[in-house]
Amino acid sequence: MTFTAPLAISQYLNSISHQGSNLAFLKLDANSHVIECGSNLTYFDVTYFDEDTSIEQQVPALSGLLPVIGAPVIIANTQIDSEHFIDLHIYAYQGNQWVLLLDSTETGTQLQIEQQIRLSKDIVNEKKPD
Repeated sequence: MTFTAPLAISQYLNSISHQGSNLAFLKLDANSHVIECGSNLTYFDVTYFDEDTSIEQQVPALSGLLPVIGAPVIIANTQIDSEHFIDLHIYAYQGNQWVLLLDSTETGTQLQIEQQIRLSKDIVNEKKPD
């Protein structure tokens, strides 16, 4: 089954040149209630949202980030479990708030490896006698 993204998502993805395949989205009303969601939610371990409860109550990590006014909020390379990373994008489009989860596992893993190499080098350098 092919996913056809809503216009709000396809235009946004084109503006950021996203090439990945795994994404999930939430469309929120003015009260931050989920009015639409879709794509590959199970990939991100998302199974259910209560339409009568604000998203901030269901996902406390989003508290303080909504509503977005002006430029999108982007939190890149967030590790969500031991093997997966996401880029979280929150933006406004035509009176609604959109929460977009983009898989960034490949990039996040590479950055983690590079960071570990730098830290290992720093430890070795600290142990060298003056």
